[in-house]
Amino acid sequence: MKRLTSCFLVTLLVATSLFTYATDYYVDPSSGGRNLGTYNDPWHGIDDIPQFVNFFQPGDNVYFRRGQQYWGTLSINSSGREGAPISFLPYGEGAAPIFKYGSWNFSDPLVYNRTFIRLNQCNYIVIDGFEMSDYTIRDYDRYTPANVGYGVYIYKGPGNGGSHNVIKNCSFSRIGCGISIDGGSDNTVTNCDIRNLRMIINTNYQMWDDFGAIGIVVGGSNNTITRNQIHDCWANSYDYNLDGGAIEMYGEVSNNKIMYNTASDNIGFMEFGSGWGGHALNNLVGYNLLVNNGHVFWINSTSVFALDVRNLQFFNNNVVETKTPRLPDVRNLIGIMSTPWVSNVLTMKNNIFWINTSSNITDPNFRPFNGPQLIHQSNIFHLNGGNLGFELDYSEQNLPKEVEVFANSYSYDPLSWNYDLRPTACAVNWGQWTGIEKDFWGKAVPFSGVPDAGISESNSSITPARISVASTGLVAVEDRDVKSSLSVSPNPAQDYIYLKLPGNNFLNKELIVVNMAGAVVRKQRLNDAGAQVKLNVSALPKGSFAVKLIDTKTGQSQSTTFIK
Repeated sequence: MKRLTSCFLVTLLVATSLFTYATDYYVDPSSGGRNLGTYNDPWHGIDDIPQFVNFFQPGDNVYFRRGQQYWGTLSINSSGREGAPISFLPYGEGAAPIFKYGSWNFSDPLVYNRTFIRLNQCNYIVIDGFEMSDYTIRDYDRYTPANVGYGVYIYKGPGNGGSHNVIKNCSFSRIGCGISIDGGSDNTVTNCDIRNLRMIINTNYQMWDDFGAIGIVVGGSNNTITRNQIHDCWANSYDYNLDGGAIEMYGEVSNNKIMYNTASDNIGFMEFGSGWGGHALNNLVGYNLLVNNGHVFWINSTSVFALDVRNLQFFNNNVVETKTPRLPDVRNLIGIMSTPWVSNVLTMKNNIFWINTSSNITDPNFRPFNGPQLIHQSNIFHLNGGNLGFELDYSEQNLPKEVEVFANSYSYDPLSWNYDLRPTACAVNWGQWTGIEKDFWGKAVPFSGVPDAGISESNSSITPARISVASTGLVAVEDRDVKSSLSVSPNPAQDYIYLKLPGNNFLNKELIVVNMAGAVVRKQRLNDAGAQVKLNVSALPKGSFAVKLIDTKTGQSQSTTFIK
């Protein structure tokens, strides 16, 4: 008993020591106190905040008065720890604290060394609720280069810094780049607004050195970029005419998650490159709304910027193009410098491509993705004269122009469209399980057994009518694996059919119904312990159909036919 009591007291003392010395500090440029960093005598500005290594301790909070302007660079050189981050956030009432550019505050002549907030080899830092902008540049002036390179710069350094930091609820404009993760891992950027950026370097005397106007640079692995607004990231460039982009993946970048973001009117959504080689493996891009960016992906697979990209997962995104790209030579949504020699560079599933321009999905002449480099399944395409650049998979649809999918797409501005699916849209129950459990709005996936295509999971219980679209060839429905014991009744069918298997064999099954032209007219996941399932076929036209049942665990398939 004494030993247990002693252990408890030691544990209590250790736990108490972890939190006893956490301190709240305050910054208020409007104050006239003694500049002590306390609530009654706050620091007067950024220059008064101590920048010594490890001055701040885990659990400390540094509060910035709302409605005030702050000048210079906030350099953070301390780390928190798991469960006790060091947080920088607003207090009081009014507008968000704003970091502004002033020529007297940035003495470094190199713009790419200037930043509003620098995390210098820090871990477990939270930056929450700030605005960062340069109001000396007019909002419509795209020629003037940035005076400040970065809003927040996370620097890893030679050790294990630059990790487990959170940047949230911040806004960035009229600077070179919103947020840069330089080598760190396990960072989160969420609920930030990044728009209207400028070039960091834009020279007329040296070729191919221009860069800037980038929303977020990801230069590390296992980071999460989620629920951000990234818009108008472009500026004039001597080298490229226009340059910029929403997200740049640079260097060794693997296992990052780019999810639930909205990006529009950027010079491309995502570019992959490097200055020293490296790998980009298993990055997930899911449930994003991408509007009028021209490029979705550009992959530098060769040249001095080459990066080895593999298993880039592009799941359940809405890609909408209604305006001619700002760069006239951008004709393909997904581009790569040369045909890769490796397989599975890109996997696309459950996406909706709603293209009202003449853009192609990939290059139809070069056709760099018409092979094992691209895995594409359960996507829906709505093109306006463009080409896929690859052969349509049996699980995909290329819709006629007059077919509608979204609840409302009549506004001139696609950002104001209602991207919920129509109850009978072909995208309902069209997708396949990818492991993502929430849609763009936070609704559970799937709603009715099979995920939908696109960003919005429908809660409709109506069986959608499928669009019969001519495919490149008849879908194979012959039984190549096991002797078929699948039966259907009644046959001929009316409104319903019953599929029967001996035993409880409707667990972990995928059902595909195709017409005799080879078009998939229905697709859904089954997980029923019974010996039969009931299928509503009332929406199907009269004709002959084939049913294919695939075991999702073994890959074995069985098939049969019926007449309606």
